[in-house]
Amino acid sequence: MLLFPIAASSALVENLHHITGFLIVVVVLVILWALTVLISRIPGVGATAPQTAVARAQPSPASAPREDMGELTEEEVVAISASVVALTGYHSKVVSVQPATRDWSREGRREHFASHRIR
Repeated sequence: MLLFPIAASSALVENLHHITGFLIVVVVLVILWALTVLISRIPGVGATAPQTAVARAQPSPASAPREDMGELTEEEVVAISASVVALTGYHSKVVSVQPATRDWSREGRREHFASHRIR
C-alpha cells in the first residue's frame, strides 16, 4: 500500500530521470563555460591585451580604400581586419586583402583525385 498515491502517479515523479539528466547537462555546461573563462584570463593563453571599445572601433591601416582591392568594400575590409585582430591578438596587422583567385570546386576535385592510388 502506497502512503502517497497522488505523488507516486504525478508526472513529476514519472519524469524525474529526464529532469535529473537535464539538470546534469546544464551543470556540466556551466562548468565548461567557467573553465573557458578562467583559461582565457591566463596570461599568454587568452587575449594578449584588453581591448576597449575605442581600440576595437579603430580600423587597421589596410582598411583604407585602394583601387587594387577589386570588389571589396571598406566595410568588408574592416570586418576582415576585426576578425584577424579577434583571432590572433591585439597587436596584429593586416597588410593586404585580396580576393581569392582559386576555383574552389576544381581545387576540391583535384584533392579528391590526388588522394586515390594510381595503378
